[in-house]
Amino acid sequence: ETKCTDDVDICDDVKHENNLKEEIQSHKKMENELNDSLVHNVVPLKVSVSDIKRLNSAKSDEDDVVADYFYEKRHVTMKKLNYTVQKKNETKKRKFSSAEKGTLIHTCLQCMDFSLCRDIKNKKQAEAFLNRFIIDMKEKCVFNEDEANAIDKKILVGFILSEKGQYIINSENVYKETPFTLNMTWAEIIGDDTIENASEIVSVQGIIDCFIEEDDGCIVIDYKTDYVNADNSESLDNQYAVQLKCYCAAIEKITGKKVKHTEILYLRQM
Repeated sequence: ETKCTDDVDICDDVKHENNLKEEIQSHKKMENELNDSLVHNVVPLKVSVSDIKRLNSAKSDEDDVVADYFYEKRHVTMKKLNYTVQKKNETKKRKFSSAEKGTLIHTCLQCMDFSLCRDIKNKKQAEAFLNRFIIDMKEKCVFNEDEANAIDKKILVGFILSEKGQYIINSENVYKETPFTLNMTWAEIIGDDTIENASEIVSVQGIIDCFIEEDDGCIVIDYKTDYVNADNSESLDNQYAVQLKCYCAAIEKITGKKVKHTEILYLRQM
């Protein structure tokens, strides 16, 4: 419940500010311990697919990458606190980071009933469908008003009307947000067979955005909202290569079928 002073309403995030500051201070102490652990070439017992992406996205600065990785594994979060101080009768819109906007798009694709998109033929129809969909998500408390306004509907329209989007929408056996756990060697995760402790087994956990099961195999789909251009497209594909490898192994284990195709859908380019 929001507390009010004479002229100021403090948003819910501020209520937790003191607790978060204490948590951050305690995590600063952990950082020194984590840096000490790097000296001993510690291999984690468990990683997430997102950790793998971070590890493979900045190998040019290996020390910082590995330090950041272990920092994340101890749940150390140094992100700027998002809070707003509002005067009475004044409304401030919350600002969303690119990552947060990407999460909103992923949530839409997760919650969207693709069967309702099969008769959409043009931009006007797609926009009308999305407007109804977002209103429904607000009514179900999936999104609040600020989150709903921050959704980039152009990205979703592009997906619905694209050839690849239509293939997914019209497929019968589409599975979304499938969780998995998989064992991999440290070398497979880092992408370097010469690294120390290369053969150590690490448990990898993740969630597959989407996969399609067909008679002759499966198609693995990973949604991305990165900004892609000629300069970074190859680098991005390389960053996500290990993720796709994890997804393929997991799907083959889950379904008993081979993965016949993998697809990274850069949604902003559709």
